[in-house]
Amino acid sequence: SLPVLATPVVVTSVVNVAYTAGDSAVPIDPGLVLLDADSPNMSGAVVSIVGGAAVGENLDWTPQEGITGTYNAGVLTFDGVASVAAYQQLLRTVTFSTASGALATIRSISFVVTDDQDNVSGTGLVAVTIVTSPLEIAPLVTTSVANVSYTAGDSAIVVDPAVSVLDLDSTSLQGATVAITGGFLAGDVLSFTAPTGITGSYDSAEGILTLEGTASIALYEQALRSVTLSTGSEALASLKTLSFNVTDAEGTPSLLPANVVVTVLAAPVNLAPLVVATPVGPIYTAGNTAVTVDSLLGLIDLDSANLTGATVTINGGLTTGDVLAFTAPDGSLITGDYDSVTGTLTLSGTGTIQQYQEALRSVTYASSGTLLASVKA
Repeated sequence: SLPVLATPVVVTSVVNVAYTAGDSAVPIDPGLVLLDADSPNMSGAVVSIVGGAAVGENLDWTPQEGITGTYNAGVLTFDGVASVAAYQQLLRTVTFSTASGALATIRSISFVVTDDQDNVSGTGLVAVTIVTSPLEIAPLVTTSVANVSYTAGDSAIVVDPAVSVLDLDSTSLQGATVAITGGFLAGDVLSFTAPTGITGSYDSAEGILTLEGTASIALYEQALRSVTLSTGSEALASLKTLSFNVTDAEGTPSLLPANVVVTVLAAPVNLAPLVVATPVGPIYTAGNTAVTVDSLLGLIDLDSANLTGATVTINGGLTTGDVLAFTAPDGSLITGDYDSVTGTLTLSGTGTIQQYQEALRSVTYASSGTLLASVKA
């Protein structure tokens, strides 16, 4: 049965937006998503500067057909019955700006929508960090991975191919370090590929790779993304913590290091693979087109590059007519069979971690039955 009087949901795609006072208006959340399980239309929305607008602060938007908008004292009000997609597009266009004399601060912007059944959503929040120039703001280094696996004696492994640097008041850096701050042993080696304008040296006694030379943030990101670790084949199994730090062109160092843990395996081990699934699945209406169960599912295996099988099972709420299906990745040997009695989709055949991850991400659920609203696990 169709859900009744479901509350619409505002899902923000960002936590914080950086904005320099006096600059052109900045989009608050161009990736915002609206969801409503029981209504195709919205009847209104309110976007507010929490606590009211300070002098010079303004919210603006790009009009959408069928929706009118008014702005007053930090509150942007939209009216008019229009599709969820139209309201989603409208809210994605909302921008924030303030006068050049504004003080550095953080403002919270709230998004609330109402559907055409007068159900009101919870609040979606995005912070806007307002900065003034010039400021000595510390650069921020972020890593894209928490852990990588490496077998002692193997070829050097890239530590983090997507490490990033953010600096709100500088476009250049003058230096960086990558240090083995935990688990350092003789024989550990850090290396990198030097872009134009950046030089580096490695202290094998301390386990510190030092980069120097004034260059753009993009070039330093390139250098840090090329950093590799290697050890001798005699090294024991251990965990090594690698810390990334940078210093910007004004001489301001990053406040906190960005860390990656490298798991060094000294000999073949038998570690169980790990499945990382999204906590909450999709909403599905009985009889509709099949819905993807988890397009973001991840697989991790520290000691094997291949898998030989997988199962996807409806553990709770199995009903006659439930169907699980999947799409085999191109070029793979993975096959599948669905048992409607047990609600189990069984995949078999040797394939890489990436192929099985792709196959599991493609799994869909559908039901041809006439069902009451229920939760499938």
